[in-house]
Amino acid sequence: MIYSPISSSKKLRSNSFLTCFIKTIANIAFIFTMTFLLFYEEHLRLLIINTLSDAFWQVSVYVAASLTFYNFLDKKFFNNNGMFEQFPLLVSSFLGVLPGCGGAIVVITQFIQGHLSFGCVVAVLTATMGDAAFLLLANKFGDGIFVGIVCFVTALISGWTVEKIHHKEFMRVDYNPIEEPKIHIQSTFSSYLSNIQNFFWKWILIPSIGVSLLLSFQMDPNEILFLPPETIEYVGFTLAMLCLLIWNIAHIAKVFLKEKVTKQEHFNVGNSTNFVLFWVVISFLLFELTIYFTQFDLLAVFQEFFYLTPLLAILIGFLPGCGPQILVTTFYLSDGIPLSAQLGNAISNDGDALFPSIALAPKTALLATLYSAVPAVIVSYGYLLLFE
Repeated sequence: MIYSPISSSKKLRSNSFLTCFIKTIANIAFIFTMTFLLFYEEHLRLLIINTLSDAFWQVSVYVAASLTFYNFLDKKFFNNNGMFEQFPLLVSSFLGVLPGCGGAIVVITQFIQGHLSFGCVVAVLTATMGDAAFLLLANKFGDGIFVGIVCFVTALISGWTVEKIHHKEFMRVDYNPIEEPKIHIQSTFSSYLSNIQNFFWKWILIPSIGVSLLLSFQMDPNEILFLPPETIEYVGFTLAMLCLLIWNIAHIAKVFLKEKVTKQEHFNVGNSTNFVLFWVVISFLLFELTIYFTQFDLLAVFQEFFYLTPLLAILIGFLPGCGPQILVTTFYLSDGIPLSAQLGNAISNDGDALFPSIALAPKTALLATLYSAVPAVIVSYGYLLLFE
């Protein structure tokens, strides 16, 4: 069985090509803009190279590893043993508290297919800290474990509360189960590119994890591997550009050749990882370029308004992507903000999970994100008043 997030509405189907066309033009414009900025100014060029390198090594590699791990769990345990049916909130919260966005993808996919309730979506997005968890664990392991436990318990309570308030069918996404054809389906150009993306990540994942772990633990891979300075940064930039190029060509092919997207293409590791990479790069660049051109000092704002710091951290948590969240965690690691602000941000933010969540179930993802603000305020200000 495969599902279609778009129901039988003819109006939605007639607008799908226009929507994809607009997205494709936006993708092309983004690539040309980034290429122009690379040659605009030396400091800006280095900023873009480092940003794409960070997006690849510190996000995409972990996303690919997480998706591979979650696919294994999904096939071996969740689907076969009915763990989701027996302990839906527990499993959803556990998947959410693990670093990365793979758990959210699994839970929201199960929600769309009608296997889980809206409370499970709230639980997984509340528990998810995103890739900022890697940074926190690498630098302050004890604090990282503490924040993870708080997020897990908060997610369980939040999910249980939502299930008591709303019925099981609340925010349920309409979908039409379609029997998978038994005849052979001729491969399309975009499917070839999808296979290339999978092949690419299959062969580079293991060595890339090694480099990413070194970076996460604040080690210099160039020095450890006896490479010239900034070699890893340029390799990461090149691999990120290659991933974006292949993903965009595949996306353009689907639009202009009017090729259908199969379930296997949409949820494979390579395609999903590069999709997240694209939005992470946009998030990183928007954030970095805004600071670059405006000289906005977020840390000064945090320090000037101490009692508003948790609220500011929570509001930043609503921003999609892990870039702003990693910055908040960096401020905490440098003693720029208190632990209460880190807790509020960890609960309210969804990291990179918000992008695929919005793509799969936009209304559900946005409402669940707003719901996470309530426990974020309670936990962060409760900790501030009691312990700080």
